[in-house]
Amino acid sequence: MADSVVCRDSNQDDIEKGYILKFQRGGFFHYAVYIGEGKVVHQTQDQGVLEQRLIEVIGQCSFYIDNSLDWKIRPMSPSQIVKRAIDKVGRKGYDPFTSNCEHFATWCRYDIASCRQIGEKIKQGLMSVSDVASFLSSSFKESVAAAADVICTGCTSLLKAKRQ
Repeated sequence: MADSVVCRDSNQDDIEKGYILKFQRGGFFHYAVYIGEGKVVHQTQDQGVLEQRLIEVIGQCSFYIDNSLDWKIRPMSPSQIVKRAIDKVGRKGYDPFTSNCEHFATWCRYDIASCRQIGEKIKQGLMSVSDVASFLSSSFKESVAAAADVICTGCTSLLKAKRQ
């Protein structure tokens, strides 16, 4: 197993099929699943789940291998992860709190849709639930109250505590 989080430039030598990759995008990370041959599958807000060349997704930034849940959750086999990712190409239905790129990547690898970054920003006091909703999707503003009941693995209890 590779290191859980390893900084890489656009070097693909250490990436194996089924690895989760994350890319810095403004205040958040973008997540993708490496499927081999220099390609990733990732969920986008506007175009749904896409298969693209890694170099196109990287742009000018570095990326990280992020299999950091491996110590806690046994990943599926690389062939299962890749199949799950490819099977969802073309699917629409982005939701910042329940179906974003991190949810997609963790579901492909672990069969659990998890998003830790939003919960961490709220937990650290860097963003409120409404700030996160505004940042991620202007169409989600009407549902901010519902968002407080969702969110990601690990932050539901935090939000309930904040409401009391």
